[in-house]
Formats: sequence, C-alpha cells, structure tokens
Amino acid sequence: ELAMAALASALTSSAERGAAFLYLNGDGGTINLIENGYLYLTRTIELGSGGGVFTGNLEFQQEPVDNLALDVQRSLDYYESQIGKSGIGALYMVSNSEAHNAWCEGLSERLPISAEQFSVEETLKDPGWQSDTAEGPLAPAMGAALGGLREYA
Repeated sequence: ELAMAALASALTSSAERGAAFLYLNGDGGTINLIENGYLYLTRTIELGSGGGVFTGNLEFQQEPVDNLALDVQRSLDYYESQIGKSGIGALYMVSNSEAHNAWCEGLSERLPISAEQFSVEETLKDPGWQSDTAEGPLAPAMGAALGGLREYA
C-alpha cells in the first residue's frame, strides 16, 4: 500500500488532487485511496463468481463491472463521510489482465470519477519506455523504488 502511495506522488496528474488505485489480480484485489502522497484508506475487493445471487431471471444479473463499481463507490463514500476527505479525482486500474483493464470505460460511466488504465509510460514520463513485463505487476515495485529511503525522527 505504501508503495502505491509513492507511485501516486510520482504521477503528475494525481499528486495534488488524490487518486484511487485499484490493484486487481485474479478473483480480487485492493483499492488504495491516496491524497497528497498519504495513504488514507485501503480495502480488499473480491471479484469471485460466488458473490452474486442468482435470482432465476438472467435479465437482472449484474455484470462484474457493476459489482466492482459498487465496491469502489462504497470506498469513496466511506472516505468522504468518515475520513472527511473528498479529493479523489481519478481511479487507476492496475492490472495485467486485458479483461480487467477493459472495465475502465464501464467504471467511468458508473462512478463520479474517471477510470483509466495505469500507465508506466506516464509515470516515468518516458514516451519510449518499453518492457516485456506487464505493467500491473510492475506498479508496486516502481512505487517502492520511487518512494526511496524514508527517515523516521
């Protein structure tokens, strides 16, 4: 979580206003709400297929992106009502799954903030950056490297 806070500080678009990082892997993940380089909230998100209840009517079954948007909205609501903050301006999807990354458009439609795929290129400010490794798994390592050594008084 702290590595993702360091990563948020490196993003010029979210350094001031705050950002939500949605780190997904497999059937779950974590959402981190970060503002001004400080981690305010982290929450586990489950995407498992056992979460939904079958009502017998296929027309009313929710898409995974609907459930995910609901979980993200709950986190944003808690952040605003209990912590007293409201500066989250963007949601960054941190995943190496094409299916997860394709949900950005649907999340943007369902949430009051924009959702976009995390980009190493934007973070490093290097348009020529290339790697054979997927960007999702690199994000925590990059955040740890960008955070550097912290001294405690």
